[in-house]
Amino acid sequence: MGTLQQLQQQSQHIDELCRVLNVLIKEPSVCQTTLCHEMFDSFRDNIKNHLTLEESSLYAQMLAHSDHDIQQLAGRFKENSREIKKLFMQYEKRWCKNGISKVKDKNREEFIQETTDMFSVILKRIEAESNDFFPIAERAIAA
Repeated sequence: MGTLQQLQQQSQHIDELCRVLNVLIKEPSVCQTTLCHEMFDSFRDNIKNHLTLEESSLYAQMLAHSDHDIQQLAGRFKENSREIKKLFMQYEKRWCKNGISKVKDKNREEFIQETTDMFSVILKRIEAESNDFFPIAERAIAA
């Protein structure tokens, strides 16, 4: 399987995890289950692996491409990747140090809001990858 195909599959999996977890976090009895914790761990790992694979396999080649539009697109996505990593590190520090066990009744609404916001950022990125980045990356790699 090629790198681009692997990235597309990762994107699909991340999208599914976001959508499922976004429902599960709203129910306290479900949110604190081992299965939900495992899904959050999988989500975190998938995000990190996906951004790392993009960084290591696509950005350098696209930034060095002769087409200025491809260079700009790669630069925008690379910068967005940095922003997501920073946001994600802050989120992890706040909520995920010991699984999602830091969530208590008193801060549940805050957790739900921050998690929903984070999912929104990730889903927006996944959509932009599918619509804008992957088609151009495929052309750039083929050239």
